[in-house]
Amino acid sequence: METTIISIDHGNKQIKSEYGIKYDTGYTVMEKEPVTNKNVLKYNGEYYVIGEGRFSVMNDKTIDDKFFILSLKAIALNLKKWNKQHADIILSVGLPLIHYGELKEKYKKYFMRKDIEFEYENVHYKIDITDVFVWAQGYAAMISKFHDYKNTQLTIIDLGGYTTDLCRTTSKGLLINSSCNSIPFGIIHLINDIKKEFFQKGINLTEEQIEEIIKGEADTLFISKELYALVNKKVDTFVVNLLSKVNELGYVTTINPVLFVGGGSQLLKKHIEQKTDNIGYAEFMDEFSNIYGYSILGRQALRRVI
Repeated sequence: METTIISIDHGNKQIKSEYGIKYDTGYTVMEKEPVTNKNVLKYNGEYYVIGEGRFSVMNDKTIDDKFFILSLKAIALNLKKWNKQHADIILSVGLPLIHYGELKEKYKKYFMRKDIEFEYENVHYKIDITDVFVWAQGYAAMISKFHDYKNTQLTIIDLGGYTTDLCRTTSKGLLINSSCNSIPFGIIHLINDIKKEFFQKGINLTEEQIEEIIKGEADTLFISKELYALVNKKVDTFVVNLLSKVNELGYVTTINPVLFVGGGSQLLKKHIEQKTDNIGYAEFMDEFSNIYGYSILGRQALRRVI
């Protein structure tokens, strides 16, 4: 059977894969078959509505089956694109730089399983996960831009849900291992801070509504200028604090080009670009940039194996 590579980004905020696949990192367990099969996974006799809610942050995602179950939706959606229901699969996934050495082998053992049978939206799938390639997230995203920066030292900032991961590369595009760092300061901290501020004013906004305000896409008929201003002030403060933390750790963002990675960077792009005193040249990669890197690296690794 032909081996299929599937790339998955296991974020604490969202799961992402190729073809624009993304959904929240959470699920609801149902005792009985739900009324609708939308987003419903059946695995080991239980029903899961994938993408409902969001789990608490997990640095080690191998401690239980949550992230394996979440991955089955991404696998099903990829196989659906290829009109397959049976496949031998190699997963191409990533880990934060600071956890890479510690958790790489655990990730491989966690995901490698045989005779996996499940249903997603009433379609039956049977797969073997025969191998797992594990890459360093953030640095993996740079791979698709390697030729653009191959003669330049680069600072990479991967702004995620709960953490911001940092690293630098040499002028030859090689990762400087001693530069890898992680700040426990991500988009979810910002959103929770905004939620708290609004709640004290008697307003209960969803995460989706807050993100729409940050992007300037919320309907001004329902969101006042004062609330917009409040959110923008919170975001500006968050960005200033984030860049200060980055600079305090010794990362040069005014001279070396900065590659901003991840959905958090895209969400705050407008606000980051305004901080010209802190940032020189910056490029913002889209929220699937790690996936692009995992896919490129996975295909290269498979060719070496073959």
